Amino acid sequence: MTPRAPNKAAKLRSVSPRRKTIQDRGRSTVSAILDAAELLIEQEGIDRITTIKIAGQIGISVGTVYGYFPNKEAILFRLAERWLKLNREAVERTHPSNHSYANWLDWLYTLVDEILRVYEKEPGLTRHYDMLRFIPELRQIDEEHDKWLMQSMADAFACFDVDGSGKDLQVDILVMMATVHSLLTRAVTLPAAERAATVRRMKQLLHGLLATRFA
Repeated sequence: MTPRAPNKAAKLRSVSPRRKTIQDRGRSTVSAILDAAELLIEQEGIDRITTIKIAGQIGISVGTVYGYFPNKEAILFRLAERWLKLNREAVERTHPSNHSYANWLDWLYTLVDEILRVYEKEPGLTRHYDMLRFIPELRQIDEEHDKWLMQSMADAFACFDVDGSGKDLQVDILVMMATVHSLLTRAVTLPAAERAATVRRMKQLLHGLLATRFA
């Protein structure tokens, strides 16, 4: 489904936080605002959440919300930025340059499990993330994240003596990334047993896709 484009005024609104320097108490408030927004996205979807609803969710005034964020788009941007950061940390945490794995499958399955934990932590944002690309600033950091991820995956393959510079492998990495995102986005909406079955099947698909690279 193609997401409904927002009006031009929304595109032009600033997504920069109001306060550049935030003390400990302020950071706690920002975190609470973001957590409330994520929960409301999961419950109602992106279009229906408002700063008033976010404030009410955590029992603060809407003025307090505006003290940290100028508008809803700024909250969504920060939330997506946090989600990308968690994904990046999962990739870095499991990278074969930092760990010793029995084989490439051991690494790949560990990576999938770590990314799944990120998706499970913020299921609402995970399901609606692609709709947030209407925010121009987010499109930019999303593209930068994808470039970094491509290079990180190529470097990971190199740890298993696979040349990561070939165009064919780059296509395989793109397919792998798209498969993981698409199926994990679906998996987090399922009951536990179905979720586990979906993840197992996805791992089998990735094995079939990449096995010839490590033959």
